[in-house]
Amino acid sequence: MGVEDDGLLATSAGRLRVTFGWDCWVTLVHVDRAAPTCSRRVGKPRELAAVLAELGLPAEEARVAAAEAWTRRPAEATRPGDADPWTLPWDTGWGSLALFAIGLACIALLALVLAGKV
Repeated sequence: MGVEDDGLLATSAGRLRVTFGWDCWVTLVHVDRAAPTCSRRVGKPRELAAVLAELGLPAEEARVAAAEAWTRRPAEATRPGDADPWTLPWDTGWGSLALFAIGLACIALLALVLAGKV
């Protein structure tokens, strides 16, 4: 077991490609056999170990493999991504809300002009 030079994780269940994405997402792909891809949000090595155990690794091996994979996790993996585009504009403060309100007012005014009411 261990992380190979090509970035694959060698386990007793076969080689797994572990890809960390933004916003704590991780994707696990079996390379040696046709098995479903697994994508989950994991914030701790313990959570990754649980996912590896669900894929068939013994508990101790899953814990060790998760710890090894976690050391190779890029710093950007905790960066928020576009996973929830409807909440991100509101998380930036009142400036975005004001811009949204001005945009709505402009659309309403344009609708009135086009309808001949103004």
